[in-house]
Amino acid sequence: MSTSATLETAPPLLGRRERKAAETRERIFRAAIELFACRGLSNVTVEQITERADVGKGTFFNYFASKEEVLAYFGASQVQRLEDARQAGEIFGPPRQQIQQMLHLLATHPSLTNDLARAMLVAYLNLGTAAEQYCPTVWTVTGIFAQLIREGQADGTFCRERNPEEASLFLLGQFFLAQLTCCTGYCTAPFPVVVERYGTLALEALTVR
Repeated sequence: MSTSATLETAPPLLGRRERKAAETRERIFRAAIELFACRGLSNVTVEQITERADVGKGTFFNYFASKEEVLAYFGASQVQRLEDARQAGEIFGPPRQQIQQMLHLLATHPSLTNDLARAMLVAYLNLGTAAEQYCPTVWTVTGIFAQLIREGQADGTFCRERNPEEASLFLLGQFFLAQLTCCTGYCTAPFPVVVERYGTLALEALTVR
């Protein structure tokens, strides 16, 4: 491949302004999640978030319409990564293989450190039944999984007596279980490795023998 062709197909680099904006958004997000984990969503104000993130209140609203929207930010980025990978042909193969690839992609988000994962888990748990309202990502991802499970049932890979919606929640639940396992220090293996192990166990339970 020629140098000119490589330059034409390479993704554009972010400019200084875009990098700064991305860094500011990430700083606000992390500050908010840390506060939500400690105090709960209802006990945290935008002012407290901006103080912790060391930004002005106006800056907060340049990136997020409300503190609730902050919770959806990380999940939305995960969904976007999945959609981008699917459109780019990076998710491919039979249904079981696609699910495994998606779980791996979710587990390798560049911002998902153990500290952030722990804070997010606590923040979501503090939401209780409000999690469905503020964390729609779960339903988006499980919807994708459910469709793949249906395809696997149609081709004989997955057991047809399994409810696709329940099975998809069970699959995604393994992702969160792996997250909890790693955050608590119960397992020292890298997070993507634990996700792969738990995901494989769940898929084995769905697979026709």
